[in-house]
Amino acid sequence: MTVRTPSRLRSILPSALGAVITVTVLLGIWRSTLPPTAQFLTGASGPVSAPVWEGGAWYWLESAGAPASRLVRFTAGVSKPIALAPGLAAFGVGEGKIAWATASGSQWTIQRAATDGAAQATIWTGDLKPQSIAISEHRIFWIVKGPGLAPNCGPFAPLGSRIQVMAAPLEGGPATVVSEVTEPLPRQILGAHGGVVYFTVSRAGLQTVTVIYRCPSSGGPATRVAAETADQEALLTHDGTLYWTGASREAAQPERATCVRRLAADGRIESLQDWMPFAGSLYESNGRIYYIGGGTGIPDAWIIGGDDPLPKQAPMPEGFAGLAAGAGELLCESTSARDVRLYRVALP
Repeated sequence: MTVRTPSRLRSILPSALGAVITVTVLLGIWRSTLPPTAQFLTGASGPVSAPVWEGGAWYWLESAGAPASRLVRFTAGVSKPIALAPGLAAFGVGEGKIAWATASGSQWTIQRAATDGAAQATIWTGDLKPQSIAISEHRIFWIVKGPGLAPNCGPFAPLGSRIQVMAAPLEGGPATVVSEVTEPLPRQILGAHGGVVYFTVSRAGLQTVTVIYRCPSSGGPATRVAAETADQEALLTHDGTLYWTGASREAAQPERATCVRRLAADGRIESLQDWMPFAGSLYESNGRIYYIGGGTGIPDAWIIGGDDPLPKQAPMPEGFAGLAAGAGELLCESTSARDVRLYRVALP
């Protein structure tokens, strides 16, 4: 038995199908223009700083440097303090471990534990403050400011102090000096990759300068990679690529606009993105680089890379400020709440 479709119905079907497709496409376009939704994660006991995503969890400091400072881990909907100590101001996480520095009088101590805070152990104790900590290549690296060749040397400020890169085995053992440079101020220890450690220092004066160095992780002299005016931030990705921020060379006021640069495999310095707000930080998320800029008052998220040298802003719901990027999401803070409330927003 053959069923025949009336000719009128046959003529209507293509038009109806086309209308359905058109509506579906327009609905998809409309949804793509909507701001993303912020999902509440947790509250915080004080200002949040140095947030980082590693191994399936967020980590951050609360009230860094204060008497009630905390190192916090957030995963699977649960916020857990890893350490509560006065003066807690630096930490590093990686390879299933976390390390942090605390002060007791004039003494500083670096503690190490599993990422959930279990099995805590003392790695190092000394009278030099660890400014920054990183875990790479089965070692804990940190950067300190030590006595210089000529203290109180007046106009020769770099001789007044030495910046030392130190390291200790991740599972415990003697700490050693990996390298040192005659510079005034330590900034970041970025980590190690392929037997090379990267770190940054700062020179104050009439014009602040940030200098990026690298040295063999086995120990040896450091060599300069790049220097940028003003306080800048840098990032060593999991694949060993070095990114950093610098003053825009295109702006009339270079320190008021930021450019992101990269060290290419052949040693060339590439400028990737320009004309972004100043005073931001770099983050890696699912193989992409994001810049969270805070110099304009409310931090925004910017996508780094692509063919267009002009910055592309990641969508951000109104009333939220970006803090960090990781694992395809943006860690945000509500700008309207009286207390500190943290949220997540999906990244494109």
